[in-house]
Amino acid sequence: IRRNHDTFYNLIQNNPFGVYVVDADFRLAEASQGSQNVFGGIDPLIGRDFAEVLRIVWAEPFATEAIARFRHTLATGEPYSSPATVETRGDRQTIEAYDWRIERIELPSGRHGVVCYFYDLSERLQFEQRLNLSEERYRRIFEQTSDLILTADLNQIITDCNPSAATADGLSRSEAIGRAISDFISPEDFDRTTAMLSQKL
Repeated sequence: IRRNHDTFYNLIQNNPFGVYVVDADFRLAEASQGSQNVFGGIDPLIGRDFAEVLRIVWAEPFATEAIARFRHTLATGEPYSSPATVETRGDRQTIEAYDWRIERIELPSGRHGVVCYFYDLSERLQFEQRLNLSEERYRRIFEQTSDLILTADLNQIITDCNPSAATADGLSRSEAIGRAISDFISPEDFDRTTAMLSQKL
């Protein structure tokens, strides 16, 4: 029994991914190396009431909602999965994102517990936010500039244009898209554009 106990907790403890176990008494029984960032700064951690831990880590109402999820899984055995949870930390006042799943397991003691597997999506969230901001800035410049901006495919068919380019020919944006770029530029510019495209190919 002791060997099974040690093997189980060593598997959790040395796991590089986010894994932790809540025991039948609703105390945090073990946390993997990969989960230390989530619980960083909480001391003591192991053996602590898990509801107390969650209320330190997460702001309300998510902390109470998560506690209820864990208690429900512990009581019923019904697993729960959340592919993209974005919430505010209670201890750091930062916004973090996680993909997480909980399920009931039988612990080496023979009692039930809940294991949580999670993956930190926070870096991806920050990247997506920066990308969205960049796209928003580009779109604002694209829409508001007085310069004529056209995009076209390799067949020289317009795929997009800004309002200035469309109204220069008395068209709406939707009317301009799908037309040949030669309808919008002079023959000299068209020949130059064709030559540049040929070099790219």
